Formats: sequence, C-alpha cells, structure tokens
Amino acid sequence: MQAFIWKYFPVFYTLPFLLATSRFEQLAIPSELLRWLTLAAGCGLALIGGLSRCGYSPGTRTSVDVMVLAFIGAFAASYAWSIAPSYSLQRAISLLLLYGCTMWAFWHWADVYSEEQLFRQILGTLLVVVAANLVVGSALYPEELLQVRFQGLFANPNNLGMLAGVAIPLSIAFWLTTNQRLYLAVAVLLLVNVVLCGTRSAMLGAGLSGLILAWTFIRTRPNLFILTGIAALAGGTFLLGTEFFQERILREDTLETASNRTYFWELAKEYIARRPLEGHGFGTDMIIHDHYGVVLSDLKLRGAGVMSSYYGLAVAMGWPVTLAFIGLMGLFVFRGVRMARTDPYAGIYAASLLSGLIVCIFEPALFSAGNCFSFLFWLVFAMLARRLYYRKLMAAGAARAGSG
Repeated sequence: MQAFIWKYFPVFYTLPFLLATSRFEQLAIPSELLRWLTLAAGCGLALIGGLSRCGYSPGTRTSVDVMVLAFIGAFAASYAWSIAPSYSLQRAISLLLLYGCTMWAFWHWADVYSEEQLFRQILGTLLVVVAANLVVGSALYPEELLQVRFQGLFANPNNLGMLAGVAIPLSIAFWLTTNQRLYLAVAVLLLVNVVLCGTRSAMLGAGLSGLILAWTFIRTRPNLFILTGIAALAGGTFLLGTEFFQERILREDTLETASNRTYFWELAKEYIARRPLEGHGFGTDMIIHDHYGVVLSDLKLRGAGVMSSYYGLAVAMGWPVTLAFIGLMGLFVFRGVRMARTDPYAGIYAASLLSGLIVCIFEPALFSAGNCFSFLFWLVFAMLARRLYYRKLMAAGAARAGSG
C-alpha cells in the first residue's frame, strides 16, 4: 500500500488542492482537511525515505534550502511582534509543511521516477479536472458562459486562472519537449478555461513567459515552436476582435484600477507606513483590515487581504524582508534562464515561475500554503532548485576530474 501511495503520490497531492476550491461544500470541506493531511504525508514520506537526494548523504542542504528556511524562520519569529501571534505561527508552520513536501518528498520522487513523470501525473490530473469544469460546469451553469465570467465548478473564477498562470507555460513547454498529446490537451483546455473565466493576470503572465520559452526552444525545436507561436498569435488576434473579449476579458472600465485592486494597494501603503520595517506579523495581511477597523463593504470593495502577494508581504513582514524576497526570487529565475539553452527543463521552470510571479502582483496567493496556486508554484520552484543543485555538483565533479 505504501509503495502504491508513493508511486502515485503526485495525483493524491494534486486533487485535494483543486477540490478544496470547489463551489460545492460536499467536496470543498473534506478536501480542505485532506490537503493538510497530504502535506503532512509528504513530509512523512520524506522522513521515511531518510531525507535522501539522489543517493547523497541524508539531509544534505543546498543554498536554496538555507534561503527558504531563513525566510520561514523569520516568518515564525514574527510571532514575537505579530498583531495575531498564533495565526502568524500557524501560517509559518503551514509553509514549513509545504517546504518539506516539495523540497524533500518530491525532490526524492523525481530522483526515483523523473521530473517528467512527476508533472505528467500532476498535469494529467489537472486535465481531468479542467475538462470536468468545462463539461459539468457548462451543463450546470450555462448562464455563466453567456453573461458573466465563467467559474464552473470553482468557487471563484480566479481560482483556476491563478493555477493556469503556472500550468499553461508548463504544459506548453512539456508539449514542445516531448510531443505528447497529453500536454497539448492540458494547455488547450487551460487556455479555454482562462479565456472563459477572464483572468487577465494569468494571460499576462503566460504571455510574458513565452519570452523565456522562446529563448529555451527556438534553437532546439524551431519548427514546432514557431508553429505553436503562430497558432497562439492567430487565436489571440481573432479573440481580440470579438465582443466577448471586449466585455468579458478586457473590461475596459476596470483596467485603470485593475478591478479595484489599486484601492487595496492604497490601503496597503497606509498599513505599511505604520510598521515599515517589521510589519504586522506573517500572514496578517489577510486580517489587517479588521485590525485597523476598515470595513471593505463600506468602501464598496470585495477581495482578500490587500490583493497582492508583494504588498501583502510588506504589510506582514516590512519592506526589508519583502525586497530581499523579490530580489532573491528574481535572481533565482534569472539563473534558470541562463541555464535554459543547455538545460531546457531549467527554462521551462523559469518560465512558469515568472508567470506565477506576475500573477501574484494581483493576487494574495504566494504565501498561502493551502491554495490551488501555491502547491504547484512551489513545486516548480523545488524542481528548478533541484536542477541547479545537480548541475553544480556535476560541474564540481568535472572540475575535480580535470584537476586529477
């Protein structure tokens, strides 16, 4: 039984995060619990496996491990000055579980079965869910296809949109790498879902990630990449000229305020100014309005936190930690881009991370371990860290061999 769970753990990992965002309580409530049990199970499997990484000494830490643990340690330490100490500590512990599951359990899983098999299981599971979202969601809520932003089986149209921001570049890139129809099907269905739900941040992120994918594939797969690009350009050009695009995606009257997000950002600046260095405690960006007696409904605003992962981090932890995080993440993605020509997988992951980071400008999703965005984003992060680390070991081994 343990061997079966381990072999198909990526599927068991993916489903609770997707189903927890369902609009149906019968699915959402048990899945909310299951996603935490899954994270704990991943950490348990990592421990059972002896914290092994490709046969190297158990518990071997990388520079990325040190960086991530330093941030999680700072988040936990904010308990001392947080406006909600227990809440900040719980949020830090949830990130620790996510770190253990992605950086140790799935790292080892990829060592055993391969990264391609890891994402094949995850994207295959996602394919089933997005297909059901289109078919069943359209049957149950046909009015959403014609009148409002489509959300289908999800509680919010942006839930699937945020996830797609990471998954679309990932699936397109695996299609370019393997020619397997599974990945093309995932990419197409995700694009259809994103267009119907009108998540502009996902479209922006996925579009800009194409620059990294071009850098990665234009020399190795020029014909397929150019054909894919032409198809995407033709589809996008057709969509731009439709009334659907104007009314459901562009939504010109909301562009200037980014669907009222700029009002949240103005509130965030006021909160940050009160504690610019230390912040209010990790995770408190989600409850900060109550702390200062701001009633969003009175301001005719609707949303979570301050509607940005980066403003949210500054509210919670202050500007120094926020700028350090943004700088290090930018450097991390840049290292992936530098490796892309010699290691396409590094380019794939860098493109997906860039897209996800763009989505997080507009969504408070990056540091919430239990949502349907971060489970995939941080797994991609872990796989890029894995490739960077093994590349470093190979270079060190070659250098020793040359000197010998």
